[in-house]
Amino acid sequence: MAAQSKEVIVGIDLGSTGVRVMFYRRIGDDHIFDQLWCKNSPAWETKRYGGGQIKSTITPFDGGPVYSPDAQCRGRRQVSVKWVFGDGKGLDSNHPLGAELDDCFRRDDFKKRCKDGLKSIVKIVAKGVEEKCKSEGWQVTGLGVSVPATWTYDEQDEYKALLKGAFTSKVMQQVLERNLYFHTEVEAFAHYLMHNAQKYRAIFPKTADTTVLGLDFGGFSMSGCPFRARASPCVDAAAFFRLGGPFGAGGGTEHWESYISEFCTEETLKPDGPDRKKSSLDENLRAQLLESFHQQISESGVETCREMRLHANISDSIPVLIPESVVKATFEAAMKAPLNMAQKHINELGRLYGASHQCRVVVTGGSARHFEVQRRLRQYCEDAGLRFKPIFAYDAANGSPAFNVARGAALATSKSISVNEYLSNGAAFGIQMLQRDLHVPKQVSGGRVASNNEVWDDTAAILFNQKHRSADITTSGTDRLKIICDPFHGRGNKAGLLLAHDRCYDLVELPIPKKGTWRFTVDSVRQGHDGERMFLQLSRRRLGEVSTEVPVLHLELYFDRTANCYLIYDGNGKIDDAHRGLALTDDDQLVACSQLVPQPHRKWKRRHQCPKEHRRRSA
Repeated sequence: MAAQSKEVIVGIDLGSTGVRVMFYRRIGDDHIFDQLWCKNSPAWETKRYGGGQIKSTITPFDGGPVYSPDAQCRGRRQVSVKWVFGDGKGLDSNHPLGAELDDCFRRDDFKKRCKDGLKSIVKIVAKGVEEKCKSEGWQVTGLGVSVPATWTYDEQDEYKALLKGAFTSKVMQQVLERNLYFHTEVEAFAHYLMHNAQKYRAIFPKTADTTVLGLDFGGFSMSGCPFRARASPCVDAAAFFRLGGPFGAGGGTEHWESYISEFCTEETLKPDGPDRKKSSLDENLRAQLLESFHQQISESGVETCREMRLHANISDSIPVLIPESVVKATFEAAMKAPLNMAQKHINELGRLYGASHQCRVVVTGGSARHFEVQRRLRQYCEDAGLRFKPIFAYDAANGSPAFNVARGAALATSKSISVNEYLSNGAAFGIQMLQRDLHVPKQVSGGRVASNNEVWDDTAAILFNQKHRSADITTSGTDRLKIICDPFHGRGNKAGLLLAHDRCYDLVELPIPKKGTWRFTVDSVRQGHDGERMFLQLSRRRLGEVSTEVPVLHLELYFDRTANCYLIYDGNGKIDDAHRGLALTDDDQLVACSQLVPQPHRKWKRRHQCPKEHRRRSA
């Protein structure tokens, strides 16, 4: 952005309890963030979740208003709108209210109330964004939206339709068509984290690359993703790329609260229960009991789950005693899936990198503030043989840590880069081989010996960067070849003539060449008129006494702002199994790898999958 620019990027984070909106501008070397601060947040929710957010809970169970943005609604039953997406599929199956809500959602009147509540929230967000931009004289040039890792394209399409129906200005409608980007919540947080690498030197030392497993424990779900942060002594912000795809699991303290709420209801209905005068639990009383519950689970210095006594500030109310056994059982029911998922990926981190590597587990999210979650994550890291304890990144220096995912979504959306800038930043493309000489054993990670047809090589010859335009590859006639890319190969102190597989993205598999030595040459490189497309022309010629040329291959790439990398663009996005990887046929057609060959053993590295919104954009 030019100096004194009025252009802004908007980041929106739809949390389980509130929507956070952030405006991002860059003026020279200054990075400026402004929040959309909601002054009408209910006092009780502001105290519990932090101020400034737009309330994202609805009350569809009774005949009152389905959404009251400035009311606490403590006497009414509430749910988060996140589960409304996908006609209820947004709610994880292990949620304690899942069965009841699923039944309710089969009723058209209930479904309509939920949809109306969701529309009301999005309209308030849109109105706030447009009014803020009008008063400040800003022009929005991009919109970044954080979404759960468990969401499918269906939920993203529904979200986009809601945004288009809510924003009224012509400028925002154009942004939604051309510059809307979805980022998983954990990846959005990673962009924020890397942008502030100087504040997190314990995670990102200037002199070494760092492998980071990011875990975001939200109220309803956990999402995570492994990253490699590329160090740079001259730059405060760290560059990073994914080592694997984002993952997620349902569960969190909001689930735990629902289990506790059910227990309180059952206790008050018992003939000998603590509240014998009531036939049902008043919602106002329930809200105060749950407030007491959240206050206790947020206490520091407690090492184990314990008995709880929930109090309400209501005259004549009797505390509800929750036995230790119930506390533990409900905790396990709510947190088992996300903790198991986290343990699985921490073990994978330890297996691949172990104690000898610079690696960190970085944790954020409201559910990770609980003592038992933190204790278990520390134990998982120790059991996996990691040198470092997990880092719980609750940065309160900016005064509003709950907005960090929205900050990251805006930062990720701002990461536009031209082809020349991409190459100048150190990007390098290479050709990786899977050699199929079955008679020669091959040493692979962890000291394991495998036949050569089992894994891809650990390194790849450079095909194309600022200094190279070709690579010679000798093949057996059965070897598989694949183009990979390290977006930051020339950045830092480890640039060389080979690309390391664990620092690269998979781009596309090439047709299997006949036996011999082949010269692959990038004949031309062209940038698309939108500034974010790259067109490569790749020729292939077999060397020898009688050279052989085969048809030229054409590659179209787009810049993935979440991944920080140019990736293969598949045109209309209709390739089935694209998440398994993409391949080119001899007649220059792009297909899914699963249509050609079975997939070999893979190390912890991301298989390319084009985000749907990017695939739809014209060149």
